[in-house]
Amino acid sequence: MNLKKIAGLLLLGFFVFFMVQSPSDAADVVRTTGQSLGDVLSATANAFSDFLSDLF
Repeated sequence: MNLKKIAGLLLLGFFVFFMVQSPSDAADVVRTTGQSLGDVLSATANAFSDFLSDLF
């Protein structure tokens, strides 16, 4: 096994352990991450839309 595979398995194991030990906190992390990603994508779309509006 190479180092990348071992690190990936350890990270996966940590996430599984975290979800089993504290499911509500894990759900909060997923919810917050999703909201942040949505905010970033929305801001990017608005900026692109504004750029195109100014261009034409």
